[in-house]
Amino acid sequence: MQTSLSSSQPKKIALALSGGGIRAMVFHLGVLSYLAEQQRLEEITHISTVSGGSLIMGLIFQHANMKWPTSQQFLNFIRPQIKRLLCEKSLMAGSLKQFLNPLNLKHLFSRAHILSKAIQEEWGIGCDLQELPEHPEWSINATVGETGKRFRFKKNDLGDYDSGYCKTIEHAFPLCDAMAISAAFPVGIGPLAIESQKFIWYKRKWNEPPEMAKPITLRHKQLHLYDGGVYDNLGLEGFFDIAQQEKKAKLSEDTLLIVSDAGSPLDEQVPSLYKLVTRFMHLIDIIYNQNRSLRVRSLVAYLRRHKNRGVYLPIKTKIPQSNGADEFAMQFPTSLQKLSEEEFDKLYQHGYNVCRKYYFFIADENIGSGKSAMDIF
Repeated sequence: MQTSLSSSQPKKIALALSGGGIRAMVFHLGVLSYLAEQQRLEEITHISTVSGGSLIMGLIFQHANMKWPTSQQFLNFIRPQIKRLLCEKSLMAGSLKQFLNPLNLKHLFSRAHILSKAIQEEWGIGCDLQELPEHPEWSINATVGETGKRFRFKKNDLGDYDSGYCKTIEHAFPLCDAMAISAAFPVGIGPLAIESQKFIWYKRKWNEPPEMAKPITLRHKQLHLYDGGVYDNLGLEGFFDIAQQEKKAKLSEDTLLIVSDAGSPLDEQVPSLYKLVTRFMHLIDIIYNQNRSLRVRSLVAYLRRHKNRGVYLPIKTKIPQSNGADEFAMQFPTSLQKLSEEEFDKLYQHGYNVCRKYYFFIADENIGSGKSAMDIF
């Protein structure tokens, strides 16, 4: 069933896509497909991504020749091309293949460099950030190991408010590096290191205009950049102030905030004490889930007050008559493996169904009817 927004509804969309490896990539693809069926891709003005969200968005731009596709282009050409790629090629296998080159052994403990090479060779993404379109504005999120801050990559600059920023027009930065960094899980992949002295960094005081920025020297000679999910696995930070429980000023009042969350629910089966590695990973999962839960609670509080200004789409949603696709998606591991067509279809269909279920309440003007996309909380 298709619905359409009334003239009173927002005409701009800010889209946040979470991490979660290949599971997140395909879940988000389903979400985007439903939005495309509603002819809403044209209204996306801002995108913020982490990990799997960054990987799928990079693929979309790649297959659209570094332009933002129309809804019809996405449905007719890009979606089937991405499905074919994800069912034929594995980033995990592509990364392992990189170690056949002895020169890559130096990246054994910083495997985001290896992942970047795999993204370039397996997916053909060889452009720089500067080649991205001006609109929509895409923020690719990472985490700085030295400072613990959110580090983001955009078309025109990269950096964080604490360290400073550098302009991509002065220093070309590969898109595949930014995508790999955003997905660089600390244990499984490890960081991508950049030499700070190779860049010209600028910094300005809070609320000063960009032209007031002055050159600075970073206090760290190297920045080790990790998965953006370490800081914020929802990709929400660029849009939303969790302390104030409000959208940030960069988003206009009429912007609809859509948050697609493909983070897996916490596995409550605690590993045995003697399984030290799996128990350590379980503790990391607890930290991730607590971080995400705090952000979700703040977001939900905002959405309860402004029910026609946003929607939260969690993978943990139960969908009646889904033929098990919902449970399959929730339990699918966080990895970068190749998918079978059946696996792809289940993950994709769940993302589509979740978006259809909750987005409907905004599109069909059921706000105020006693029903809400927030009823799951």
